[in-house]
Amino acid sequence: MAISRCFVILVVIVLDIGSIAYVSGQVSYNYNTQICCNGTVYTTNNSQTIICCGNDIYDSRNYQCCSPQNTIVPLLDAKNNSLSCCNGTGQIVPYNYLCCNGIISQQPQVVSSSDTFGCCNTVIYATNRQACCNGNVTDDPNQVMGCCNNVFFNTNNAICCNTTIVPIPSSSANYNYQCCGNSNNGYDQSKEICDYTTGLVYPKPNYTSCQNQYNQVCNGKVLGPLQQCCNGIVLNTPIVWTTYGDVDHLGVGAICCQNGGIIQDPIKERCCNSGVIPVDNQYEFCCNDTIYDSRFNGCCNGNVVPQGSYCCGDQVYNSLNQQCCDNTVISSGPNLGCCAPNIYF
Repeated sequence: MAISRCFVILVVIVLDIGSIAYVSGQVSYNYNTQICCNGTVYTTNNSQTIICCGNDIYDSRNYQCCSPQNTIVPLLDAKNNSLSCCNGTGQIVPYNYLCCNGIISQQPQVVSSSDTFGCCNTVIYATNRQACCNGNVTDDPNQVMGCCNNVFFNTNNAICCNTTIVPIPSSSANYNYQCCGNSNNGYDQSKEICDYTTGLVYPKPNYTSCQNQYNQVCNGKVLGPLQQCCNGIVLNTPIVWTTYGDVDHLGVGAICCQNGGIIQDPIKERCCNSGVIPVDNQYEFCCNDTIYDSRFNGCCNGNVVPQGSYCCGDQVYNSLNQQCCDNTVISSGPNLGCCAPNIYF
């Protein structure tokens, strides 16, 4: 027999031993044939449809529980019409009625077979031929009305930008006209550029180059082809460059470092933690703020290490006789493997 205890305390300890569960509490009960509802035990006769509703039980095949009053009501009325609960009130919503924010009202008369009804705050409206705006309802047979700061507007000729109704210019297609960031400004994506940081709109240059096709704005300046924005500074972008072999820097302009520095020559400079540091050749790189030659050394967690050494978590190991096992350095060998976090033979 599966035995448990019906408890009224909030914190309990459960122990599963075989098929029997024991719960520290007040009253013993068989959870296969009984149910515990807030300290009261009821017989369920092995029915899975018997559910608690507060301190009582109900059969979910025929009834429902309306919260927060925990009122048990039928699923159907005498004419087999569906009943529902008015959320938060515990009241029954009769057939052809709606509960809107706790207010039960009868649905309006159906005008067409396509009519569907919904709530607009506490007001019932026909969602297929009306529009809702914060509790206000207006006719909208073409479904084109929008709501902006409690005001209706026609979405065919205006948009809502940060609670402001912005008219769409007659020269712009409405599918191209968008809000510029979180500002009150609109812009035509086919003709203008939006600076999302400031919300300002700029004319889009007529570039023939495919580069910089997204037309970014840098500190109030529209970027041209082969340009980039580096912390508010417009830079020319290199065409191509390499750090291997004896190939010289073929590009023009500069490269932006994440820390705000600017590299003028990517062959002779590197972006390091503290800024731009000069190097002697294309094999030298930064390890934190230390320059190392990649032909003879490596970098592990900001520390320069000999070639052949690798990182394992915050440790360094030699791959010739060691291996990394779940961020732990262990010995390596023909009969040793890693089954994290253990070594096996």
